[in-house]
Amino acid sequence: MQLNDLNDTNISALSYIAQFRHIVHSSSNLFVIHAPQSSSCDWSLGLHSAIAVLYALQLITSNPVAHTLFTIARHFADHGVLFRTLVEYRSQPDEHTVSAWFSPSKYADKNYLFMFDDFQSAMFSAKESLTSPQGLAAVLRGGILSQITQEFLSIDAVLDGPSIEASKYYSGFVSPSEYEGMSYWDDEPTEEEVSIICGTYIVYNGT
Repeated sequence: MQLNDLNDTNISALSYIAQFRHIVHSSSNLFVIHAPQSSSCDWSLGLHSAIAVLYALQLITSNPVAHTLFTIARHFADHGVLFRTLVEYRSQPDEHTVSAWFSPSKYADKNYLFMFDDFQSAMFSAKESLTSPQGLAAVLRGGILSQITQEFLSIDAVLDGPSIEASKYYSGFVSPSEYEGMSYWDDEPTEEEVSIICGTYIVYNGT
């Protein structure tokens, strides 16, 4: 019963404990959590699903003293959960999320036998791509992409928040804020960078 947040008799349900006023559904696919803040960060936590929000709230209520946005983000990074480190700036006339579609540079025949040298080459390309601010943000994307990225990067470096690319040059992920004339920003790897980090090849299959 204590795990049932919809049960009216559960006094420990999230609906009684969690401070929902700190959560904003800023757009159709972005939830922003503004608290509990930490001296280690000056950003808000962005999540793309209600399930992830409930997960974050469960973490907070499990130990309200220890958990902050920083510790939750680190937990998400460790477990491969998609999240964002959002900062709020004035909206720009031409703002849009960066996009560079995958243009393959590596090809292989359908009968090609991949060897260890191919793996090493892919890892070298991934490491090179991760030197960019957008590449650093790959840790935040979750899943296998986050796991590969953490082979080369420190989580702490990513949890410093958006780079100068987003904060000064307004290049990266952008989403409308709940306040008029404001937008949330974060770094964003392009599809091209994601494909490089994952070691993507185009394989000819004869069709």
